[in-house]
Amino acid sequence: MELTLSRVTKKFGKKTALDSISVTLREGVCGILGANGSGKSTLMRILATVMRPTDGSILLDGKDIFQLDADYRTLIGYLPQQVGYYRNFSAERFLHYMASLKGLTKAQANKKVEEMLQWVGMEQHRHEKIGKYSGGMKQRIGIAQALLNDPKILIVDEPTAGLDPKERIRFRNLLAATATNRIVLLSTHIVSDLEYLANNIMIIKDGHFVQMDTPTALLKAMNGNVWTVATTNELLADYQQNYKVGNIIRRENGIVVRLLADEKPSRQAVKAVPNLEDLYLYHFDDLNETRPISLHQN
Repeated sequence: MELTLSRVTKKFGKKTALDSISVTLREGVCGILGANGSGKSTLMRILATVMRPTDGSILLDGKDIFQLDADYRTLIGYLPQQVGYYRNFSAERFLHYMASLKGLTKAQANKKVEEMLQWVGMEQHRHEKIGKYSGGMKQRIGIAQALLNDPKILIVDEPTAGLDPKERIRFRNLLAATATNRIVLLSTHIVSDLEYLANNIMIIKDGHFVQMDTPTALLKAMNGNVWTVATTNELLADYQQNYKVGNIIRRENGIVVRLLADEKPSRQAVKAVPNLEDLYLYHFDDLNETRPISLHQN
C-alpha cells in the first residue's frame, strides 16, 4: 500500500501553508517533524480529506483519494489535535456514536467498542462523563474512536501535546501496537515521540518538504556537527551567541555545553553522538537563519 503526494499545495488567501509537497508513504510509522506553524496540521487535514489542497494530487495505490471519496474514508482513522467530544457523553456512548458515523452495524459496533475500551484501558471508566476525564484519558478515547473501523491509514496529529510523562509513554505504546500492516502518520514537534515510534521521519519547515529518511540515516548525516564543551560562566554567553546550544549542564566544577558547529568550536570540545533533539535544533532553531551548518554526509 502506497500513499503518494505529488506537489501538494495549500493556500489560504495570500498565505501558503504547504508548498509543493511530494513524497511517497508506505506501511509503518512516519513521523512528521516540524515546528509550530510549519504546516503539519494542514497536511494531516488534507490527508484526512477534511480539506482539499489548492493544487497537487494524493494517490492511494494509484487512485485519487478525493475521487475515491467514501471508499477512502472507510480506510482511514483520524485523531486531530482537538477532538469534538460531547462532555455529557460517557466513553461508551461516544464510541457507539462514532461507530454509527463510520457505518458499523450494531453488532460490529458492540464488538469493536468493547474491544477498544479494553485495549486503551478505559473499560472501568466507560460510564463516566467525558467532561470529567483527564487529558490523557480523552486522548485514549480519541485513539479508540480512530481505530473503530480498523483503518489501513491512521492519521494522528500532535497526540501527546500537554500529556504528563506517564500518559505520553502509555500513548506511545498504544500507537506502536497499531503500526503493523498500516500506514501511520504521526505529526509532532516532540522529538522523543519519534525516537521510540518512527520508521521514517519527514521534516517540514515553513510549508516546505525538507527531507525524509530513517532516524538512523538522518542522525548519521550529523556526525561531526555535535559537540560538548566544558566552559565557564564568563564564556557561556559567547557560546550562546555564536552557536546553536542544545543543553547547558551545570556541575560543581563548571559548565558543560552541548552545541552544533560545523567545525570544532574550541580546543577542549569533544564530539558527541547526535540525537533527535540535535536534529530538531538544526532545522528549527532561529539561529539557523543566520549561521548555517553544513551536515557531513558519511
